[in-house]
Amino acid sequence: MQKGLLSKKKVACYEVQKTSDNFLALRERPSAKSNTIWALREGYALTADDGEQRGWARVRVRRSLEVPLEVREGWVFKKYIKEAPCK
Repeated sequence: MQKGLLSKKKVACYEVQKTSDNFLALRERPSAKSNTIWALREGYALTADDGEQRGWARVRVRRSLEVPLEVREGWVFKKYIKEAPCK
């Protein structure tokens, strides 16, 4: 994924919802067969632009509040995120 990909689109804040696996996979591409970058737990905050493909949302996540510059971009299945207040 290209750096700064989210900066040119409308960005909103989201939160990971409960899943049957107890985590939501952050993936390299919008496909269940794509490599998992991180496993996101319920309640994890993320931002998403208006990029969407077949039910997948392009998102940006911070690994922790202690290391705010460590950011990853990837794709999550949109069914498992909901809009939330930005933190």
